[in-house]
Amino acid sequence: MLQFKLIVALMFLAVAFQTPAAKPTNSPPADEYEFVPDPSQWVMVLQNAYESIGKLDAAGNFLPDERWLRRPQGSFYFSTPPVRLINPPERKGVYEFRSGRLMKGDFDKGGNFIPEVGSKVIDFKDYHYSKTAPVIYNLPGRFVKKGSKEDSK
Repeated sequence: MLQFKLIVALMFLAVAFQTPAAKPTNSPPADEYEFVPDPSQWVMVLQNAYESIGKLDAAGNFLPDERWLRRPQGSFYFSTPPVRLINPPERKGVYEFRSGRLMKGDFDKGGNFIPEVGSKVIDFKDYHYSKTAPVIYNLPGRFVKKGSKEDSK
């Protein structure tokens, strides 16, 4: 009988102290961010043992700069503008941007994007940015908080 009372008491406590799941408060809702195109940003692409530096066009295609095309890895330390590596080897769960559409996939050891078989291709307009959302590795711009000084650049 004592065991039965303990079980009932524990069930009561579990129900009494049950609260709805709290929403994360460390990042604003997705609709507080907006996409700002930035064709001026320099990016780096790794391709096996080589690096190339260039820019992304509006469709997400990498346009290499002739000065920094297929150089041996590690040879860019002093002679380049600040860059952002867009295809780190073996990164999982990223989106690839192609002409307004997003395809989910992973990078292999050589830095090649491998689409996820069976994944749904979505429109970019249906993507909701957050700090925990899958990264769009070749996004030709960035997300900024609405109303910030950066959104007018």
